[in-house]
Amino acid sequence: MASARQFIHHLTSIEGVRHCILLRSDGQLLDHNLPDPQGLASLMMLAALSAEGVKGKIGLSFFQHMVIGRENRENLLIFAFGRYYLGVVQDPQVSSAQLAETVGLFLARVTTRNAVA
Repeated sequence: MASARQFIHHLTSIEGVRHCILLRSDGQLLDHNLPDPQGLASLMMLAALSAEGVKGKIGLSFFQHMVIGRENRENLLIFAFGRYYLGVVQDPQVSSAQLAETVGLFLARVTTRNAVA
């Protein structure tokens, strides 16, 4: 993967991405564009690990993403890819479904490009 800084920069150019945060699957914060990332990082890890646990219990093959709704509609989308978790804070003017699809396609391109390289 390109540097975490470049990755975050590319993500923030996607319409509907207000903020983002990148964590390694062990919880290490790699990069972000948030004023105070610690609370969101903790929430992301708790939610992602819970989703991974549920996935195993009910026999699903992978956890692609989840959406945590917020009253102000700045929903948190959490994506799992490789050894990483990506959190995206949504601009309320964009639908969660559209943003999840756009970010998912971006992650698929990044993952595929790295697998080939």
